[in-house]
Amino acid sequence: IYAEQGDVQSIKTVMRNFRNLAGIRTLFAQNPNAPTLHFLVQDFVNNVQETLDQKAAGFDDAEWFKTIDAKQVYRKEAMAFVQFAVDAAANANVKSPSLWLAAASMVDYLIGNNQRAIAEADKAVEADGTERMCDNARAIRLLVSTRTNKPTAEYTDYLLAEFRWLDAKIKEERGSSSEYENHYTDVKDRVVHKGLEPLFRNAGMDNTALALCAMMNAEGNYNNNVSYGPWDEYFSKMDSLKADRLADYYQYLTTPHANAFETYCTQNTYHDADYFNDLIGTKLIAEGRFADAIPYLKKVGMSLLSTQMISIYSSQRHYDTPRWFGKQKVEEAYETVKVTRNAKLDFCMDMTDRLSRYSLAREGSDKQQMAYDLAVRYYQASCYGDCWYLTHYYHSVMDSARSWEKDFAAETVKYLNVAKHSDDVQLRYRSLYALAFMPVEPWVTVEYDTSNGYKEMLVVHPKSAQYMALSDLDMFAKAYPNAIDDYTRRCDVLREFRNK
Repeated sequence: IYAEQGDVQSIKTVMRNFRNLAGIRTLFAQNPNAPTLHFLVQDFVNNVQETLDQKAAGFDDAEWFKTIDAKQVYRKEAMAFVQFAVDAAANANVKSPSLWLAAASMVDYLIGNNQRAIAEADKAVEADGTERMCDNARAIRLLVSTRTNKPTAEYTDYLLAEFRWLDAKIKEERGSSSEYENHYTDVKDRVVHKGLEPLFRNAGMDNTALALCAMMNAEGNYNNNVSYGPWDEYFSKMDSLKADRLADYYQYLTTPHANAFETYCTQNTYHDADYFNDLIGTKLIAEGRFADAIPYLKKVGMSLLSTQMISIYSSQRHYDTPRWFGKQKVEEAYETVKVTRNAKLDFCMDMTDRLSRYSLAREGSDKQQMAYDLAVRYYQASCYGDCWYLTHYYHSVMDSARSWEKDFAAETVKYLNVAKHSDDVQLRYRSLYALAFMPVEPWVTVEYDTSNGYKEMLVVHPKSAQYMALSDLDMFAKAYPNAIDDYTRRCDVLREFRNK
């Protein structure tokens, strides 16, 4: 009765003692076409997958499986199920052999028996069963095929046909509903992310792999745009690329392809020119390639910039204000604001001009002032500065320069070390203070004494960069007491440094 009503939760309750191979065997012996077997077979396959997933995640204990209402199924039982399912499909009394063969194929796929899995999937597609069973068999065959093929022309033609079939099934199942998720979107998502992306990537076709991810991102995106957050898988993958690599990918998206499957993938992606020009330009800034960024940033319209969540920062913060003498506060907001200038473009043009003049300037006070001005800008544009939006789209207190980026904090130190030798007492003071402010190599860290109830201890590091910078600032403050301002006189860090 519950099976006919589709009441899975009630079936789970009634069949709770049969949710294993022994239970399946018992019911099959009573009636090889029992409606409850449809549930138990599906449940068993799901539990094989759940066991593998949870084990990989480190949650391999019975109590946790009870919490998520799943049953642990290990390899020995899974392999025994496969043989039982194959035998069941060959039983003349079984009306739906497709169900059993598809289940055997999926379990073999999960435990890594790929050649057996594809053979069973091929048979399942041709075997008798309900329309849904045959559709599931076809979906499983598509998933398994990603482990048993290479991206040849013949295989990509097969993929194109199967994806068009999936798209039709998605549309059919969705009907008039506005709900994106359904069974076939789950199938397509798994085939792409678990199967095809690694397949194409391993074949050296990184652009195709990324375009597949983009296609799935676009399918679930009602606003027809791409987010800028680390929680977005597609953006995170693009965000990990260097600027030149991203530019190559964008060219791939916007170039016609001879391969029909690649055309299908790229045509179903978001490839707005403003978005990619801004993204590539931002990466070039982060790499310190300001002149190269300008042509990209010049193409970006204000309409895009006004839709970005960083717009509130770019419209109110200034990169020429020293960070070490105060933080530029902006009321935290989760709404965009209209911007009238491209702050990234302004920054690039400013930096290009200043770096050019600095390289040509003679040694002396003018060049030392130029060095300080460059240091201000480098630090503000770093992940530590108020103007982090110039190089990134999101910010965290745990941020640091990424491996492919130019270390703007290190550049800041380099230029401050030039400026600190100025004969201008005020410039020297500002430079020394800035160096002491820098968070690289902290002069003191907090540790805990485990032998004394985890009592907090301050450990001083006299050879660290910040210790030496604070020492220089301390000596300067004592030698030129009238040169420093109240901001430094009240500095609690400097006071603590002196006490230690």
